[in-house]
Amino acid sequence: VPVVWEQLGKRGNSKTKERVTLLDRFLKIIPAKRIRVFLADREFIGKGWFETLQSLGIPYTIRVRENQFVTLPDGRNIKISELAAPLENQKSQVHPKILLDGVPCSLSLKRLPDGKLLAVVAHGLKKSADALEIYRERWGIELCFACLKTKGFNLEDTHLRHKDRLEKIFALADR
Repeated sequence: VPVVWEQLGKRGNSKTKERVTLLDRFLKIIPAKRIRVFLADREFIGKGWFETLQSLGIPYTIRVRENQFVTLPDGRNIKISELAAPLENQKSQVHPKILLDGVPCSLSLKRLPDGKLLAVVAHGLKKSADALEIYRERWGIELCFACLKTKGFNLEDTHLRHKDRLEKIFALADR
């Protein structure tokens, strides 16, 4: 069940400033030191966002697009898809020190059975942690939102837009 949310009143993804404002609200409830890992999909990217998470000490594992460029330790800039080109089905590789948008992190890549590439950046995880394995936990979040949106609760069919009404319906969904 969502802890904090914001009705953006627009189509498309949130901007970094909007995400930071929402994160600030969340951190008033749950302190950053209690966050084991922040999981997110490709919409939650960007230099400012990564820097914010790092400055707050929030470990993260976030999926990134394969057409993004990273800087390797030797200074080469390379597209993620090119870096992953030799990967075969179900194989993975880890680049522990890269720069994405100038921000230090690690990059983990895996070729999925359908041939698509899974690319995640991570920062602040324990040395023994597997970013790809941690990212798999995000599937539970997807299932939760699927249930809220289209597979049962059909929240979008309610056409609710007012924050107080949404709070009431989320309270009911939590029961």
